[in-house]
Amino acid sequence: MPRAAKGSPTEGEDSQFTAIARSLAWLGLAWHYQGGIAATYVPDEKRLGLTWSRNKNEEKLSHQVRYAFQSIHAIGWDKAMPAPGGIITPPGVGGYNGMVYTTTDVPLDGKKTVFLGIRPEDASRFSQTELPILGR
Repeated sequence: MPRAAKGSPTEGEDSQFTAIARSLAWLGLAWHYQGGIAATYVPDEKRLGLTWSRNKNEEKLSHQVRYAFQSIHAIGWDKAMPAPGGIITPPGVGGYNGMVYTTTDVPLDGKKTVFLGIRPEDASRFSQTELPILGR
């Protein structure tokens, strides 16, 4: 059975995230959770998805998604590619603070991993996660 994604809780840890990642890997899906960001890849659809929470008081602040095939922290935000449709507007006010990005337009053929970065439009710092690309 495939292992959980790099950076995910290890097999020996008692974690709901490990169980979910291992179950999804068995189905041929990649799922990774790190630092409040959940990332998925569905190989049959070539679809990747990203979810995270924004600050509930930032109801009008859009976030930008970028991608690269090496660490965005290592190469810098400006060297990462803007994700297609990657300007995400908050979906609601107050407690409705979940943000969602999905696409089939990132060129993943032949790639083993993709790094995904998220940054609020007024920020200089960003969050990143690494997602393995599993083939079917």
